[in-house]
Amino acid sequence: MENEGGGMIGDLWRQARPLLLADALLGYLLGAGMARYLGNTLPFDRLVYGLLWLWMVQLAAHWLYARLGEGAAPQALSPEMRLRRDAPLWGAYTALTLGAVFSVVLLQSGALNSGSVLVMLGLLALAVAAALPPWRLADSLYRSLLPSLALAGLTPVWGFVLHAALPWQPVAIISLALAMLHFAAMLVF
Repeated sequence: MENEGGGMIGDLWRQARPLLLADALLGYLLGAGMARYLGNTLPFDRLVYGLLWLWMVQLAAHWLYARLGEGAAPQALSPEMRLRRDAPLWGAYTALTLGAVFSVVLLQSGALNSGSVLVMLGLLALAVAAALPPWRLADSLYRSLLPSLALAGLTPVWGFVLHAALPWQPVAIISLALAMLHFAAMLVF
């Protein structure tokens, strides 16, 4: 029972929403670029581990949303179909585990300060709110607002505070404008 997309790996790739992963990359690099513009150094390892942490949280949210949005499945599933149905859940577990590993690496490298930890917690809270059923508002206007706040609002801030010691007020102003622009784009498209 293969579908058009190439099986289980194709399903996981579609559920990962690669365009939103690219959106996170652009927002993160915008924040890191603002930090570099202000004269801060951009260590390559910190840049890569920060981006990987962001992608792992994002992938976990997308895969949890895909798995938990299906509802209850019939008990009489073949083992292959049960594995295919549960693959997003295992992918989310793996992504969260790798996110924890990247958090420890960032902590050991001295990249995390109180501001970056607050941004990390904010991104994680928005990802959980968008993915898990108690807060998830399926097929409503607010479903587009949470990813907009995370991707366009906090992602540039994450890229900035990971490389700069002090927060800079224009980053928050630019991030708010980007979040509203992203929200409008998600509503239109």
